[in-house]
Amino acid sequence: MSLTVASLIAARADAWARAEKDDSRSLPGVILRHMEESGKLRRPQIGAITARLWLQFSGENKKIADLIIDGHLTDFSLAQTYEYTDNMKYYSHVRQFFIAYAKANDMPGIERKARDYKRKPGEWEEDLRKLLRDMPYPNRTYSLPMGAGKTYLMAAFICLDLHFSRLMPKDRRFAHNFAVFAPHASKTAILPSLKTIRQFNPEWVLPESAAAAVRRELHVEILDDPKTARPSMRVNNPNLEKVNRLLHTRKHGLVFITNAEKVVLEQYTDTPLLDGANSNTDSKKSNESNPDLEKSNELRERMAEIPALAVFLDEVHHAYQSSGEAEKTLRRAVGVINKKENLREVSGFSGTPYIKTKTEIAGERSQSSQLPDVAHNFPLAEGIGLFLKTPKVLRQDDVREERFIHTALNHFFREYDIKYKNGANSKIAFYCPSIAVLNEEILPAVLKWYANNRTRREEEIFSYYSNGGTTYPLPSGALAEFHNLDSPHSDKRVILLVAVGKEGWDCRSLTAVALPRRTTAKNFVLQTSCRCLREVENAAEEKALIVLGEGNYQILEKQLKESHDMSVSEFESGDANTAPVLARKPRLGKLHYRQISAHFIMESEKAGAPPQKQLAEFIQSGFENFIRANDYTPTEETAEITRRGRLTGTQQEAKMNGGELPLETFSDFLIELQGTLWGQKTAAELSQQYGEELTQIYEKMRGRGEWFANHPDKSEEICRAAVRETAACFADEREYRREEILEDVEIELLEWSRDARIGWGGGNFLPELEKREFHGLCKRISRVETYLEEDKCDPQDISFNYAPYRFDSGFEVNAILEMLKQEIFSDLELYYNGLTHGGLESFSIKTPHGRYTPDFLLLQRLGGKPYQKGGKNAPIEKVLIIETKGALYYDEFRAKEKFVKTKFLRYNPKFDYVLFMDEGGKNDFERHLPELRKKVQEWTERK
Repeated sequence: MSLTVASLIAARADAWARAEKDDSRSLPGVILRHMEESGKLRRPQIGAITARLWLQFSGENKKIADLIIDGHLTDFSLAQTYEYTDNMKYYSHVRQFFIAYAKANDMPGIERKARDYKRKPGEWEEDLRKLLRDMPYPNRTYSLPMGAGKTYLMAAFICLDLHFSRLMPKDRRFAHNFAVFAPHASKTAILPSLKTIRQFNPEWVLPESAAAAVRRELHVEILDDPKTARPSMRVNNPNLEKVNRLLHTRKHGLVFITNAEKVVLEQYTDTPLLDGANSNTDSKKSNESNPDLEKSNELRERMAEIPALAVFLDEVHHAYQSSGEAEKTLRRAVGVINKKENLREVSGFSGTPYIKTKTEIAGERSQSSQLPDVAHNFPLAEGIGLFLKTPKVLRQDDVREERFIHTALNHFFREYDIKYKNGANSKIAFYCPSIAVLNEEILPAVLKWYANNRTRREEEIFSYYSNGGTTYPLPSGALAEFHNLDSPHSDKRVILLVAVGKEGWDCRSLTAVALPRRTTAKNFVLQTSCRCLREVENAAEEKALIVLGEGNYQILEKQLKESHDMSVSEFESGDANTAPVLARKPRLGKLHYRQISAHFIMESEKAGAPPQKQLAEFIQSGFENFIRANDYTPTEETAEITRRGRLTGTQQEAKMNGGELPLETFSDFLIELQGTLWGQKTAAELSQQYGEELTQIYEKMRGRGEWFANHPDKSEEICRAAVRETAACFADEREYRREEILEDVEIELLEWSRDARIGWGGGNFLPELEKREFHGLCKRISRVETYLEEDKCDPQDISFNYAPYRFDSGFEVNAILEMLKQEIFSDLELYYNGLTHGGLESFSIKTPHGRYTPDFLLLQRLGGKPYQKGGKNAPIEKVLIIETKGALYYDEFRAKEKFVKTKFLRYNPKFDYVLFMDEGGKNDFERHLPELRKKVQEWTERK
């Protein structure tokens, strides 16, 4: 049994999150429910966000050591497990933690000292801070395996802090500005991947109106200019200039992204300044003879003035080296940035939490294989089949270059030659020990194989490394080619690499890796082995190949066991996160219905008025008509927000909170208009022919910039609507007739494909299942029948066409359990339809607002008898759609519901629809039962 800080936090955070989601007044509860409903984030990301919200709201953003000292992470059941039975005279939260931690992690010397009453509590507190690398600021690490989305997780943290800091601007738990540092970005693809923070949609973690407010405030700045420019340039520290310029105009929503060396790790002097002292004497003396150092320090000192700053360290395991020097340098640098105590927190992100660290506790030396300050850890094993491809590890005894390479290429092109749905081709990467070996030994072996197997396709081979010098130069476009390998347009299949691509390389179509060497560093083996596991479209159906020599195979096996408690066979199985599906009632029957779509037929067309005339009319009255038609009343929350994130009060009318037109220049307006006109006129033609009129329209929009910027329909969308109104001035007059197209559809209802598997997801299962039980189901899925009987899920045997069922919410679980008890259902069938799964033929309805997949289907068959196993079943006569919805999400669903009621039911008279809403977030379906019974009785009696 292992015990980590992350496991203690997870236990507290999960219980807290369940309670918050049930409280309709809880701000973090709203966020957690919204994330689950939006379905845009992966489970490890939601877990990390949950842990961080608990740390901020329940843990008051305290340091991990203080949480333990204050008893926030005390677990009395663990105390009993580890025989910690002190009476109150000797009781200590810190000693309890050390006893449990030491015993669980096999540290007998520390456990013996921890049970010694002679040591004072203060001494244990000092050792605790040493163990957890205690800093003057909250310091935590979030560990997610490669492919889980660490970059988007950073973006989620940023959006959430901006949201909460807008509501509670003086609360020190939340940051207002951010700095994101990546190590060695010039040598890998880490910095380009961090730039994807720009692409994150705040609506994935925040309701629409809150997301729009955050989007307006967010400003991302990449600090990637050289630290010194040419002598002829006036500005010789462009990064500092960027920071200065932005801090003069903004104090909220700034995100600076750079590699750590540019800002915090370069050029240190051994002065008190770097340790946070107030004296600058020695530093100034040194800087006089080192202008580059002075510029570097200027930038760090200026960043110390950024208010309410959070620092995010990507690939933070680089700071934890056995020598301690890298960690010491980084922490000293962050100390400079915290010189004015503006840091709210420092969060590290890593997929490699297994760096060995050494600490001396109570005179006893201890060694841990994992970073001690990990606040959230999502194991590698749980990612396989969920968002990582399922690997096959091929072990070769002979690692001589030619034999090894030819075997790897044979397996790859025979079994992993894949063209993915997005158009990208699968690729294999060879990680070479040196540039010379790549060019003199490995490349010739690859070319020889190609000559015998893929003649005249040598252009598929691609080599890349950072510096080949004049001996082994690369083509001028090599870097661009490397960054575009994942593109459908790339024809590269065999990638030869040296000292790049082992981390931060986001190439999803990389399907195989090979290490053409006898042995190498063990961290390198595990890192490179995982490079090919990134999901392309559906990890559950994707596979990957890892080719290793005997020595590296043994290193991988040892590292998997030490760091992830799994064997190579478990690593390959992909069973850790999925279970097979038991088909209990196959072939429920065919469901016939009609899908409805609209088709517009043009009946007449005539030339409209000249564009100048239409534009003039739009300027005179049309623009103000557009404003009135889309007007809104800005509101603000006047309620008090408690420290626990409880909301009390109501909305009231507010003043505009500033903002500018998203179309910053007249050129932006012309380009948007050109696109809306489908390129009928270029921006230059529009300016030349209609410049006067269009300038007047743009100036009107600028005059209403605050109105556009704060619009609840999103500032970008309402701007596009105004541009469309302008584009209509160029259109001819056309009359259309709307025609509804009916498509007859027939599906085999809720039929699983062969060998389908169901993923762990959020853990809402019937019968109730724990993650650890998945392994047993993989061996004998028939156990599900026993679980169904033991849990008494389906007392009338009218449901569960397959098992287990996995639900999206607790409200759905409570709904089906309550419905299956009702006697009025005895001659009917009730099935869960809401799971979106590639192997399941779910019933769905096309709407103009997107596809709608109902939660439950209540079936009545001809003759009134339900499904009989092994018998001939009557056709499905009628279907009642039963939808469950949290009140928080109903507004987004309203348009789909209207279409179902007004259009779908009109053309499908054998269908009916009912919705039950969870008003208070209580997951209470029992109160809806009288209405449900009445509805079902009316539906069954209807002819």
